[in-house]
Amino acid sequence: MNTSTVMHQMSGDLGILLAIIFILFVGLRLFGAKFKGKMGELKVDGLLVKLPSTTYHTLDNVLLRKKDGRTSQIDHIVVSKFGVFVIETKNRGGQIVGTEHQNHWFRVWAATCRRI
Repeated sequence: MNTSTVMHQMSGDLGILLAIIFILFVGLRLFGAKFKGKMGELKVDGLLVKLPSTTYHTLDNVLLRKKDGRTSQIDHIVVSKFGVFVIETKNRGGQIVGTEHQNHWFRVWAATCRRI
């Protein structure tokens, strides 16, 4: 085998490797957030199934149709004698702060604050 054949084979392998890396990078950019969000919902699912079924009833992935025909999706609804709890899951760091009287709540982490 001569040097030219080896170099040609190596360049082909390098091209395949670069294509695989590119596909993985694009896939993570397109589906990474969706995957992370689904993992957050599964964590909450794991906690909700531990609630006593005699007191709490859960509905997951509820799709509501609005009057104008559009739809709205709710991650979890928990119904109990203590009230109805609507849970929207976000798999992000920090803490959400706000009161029922505020129009906007904030995500806080470290010493910074971002309006959500």
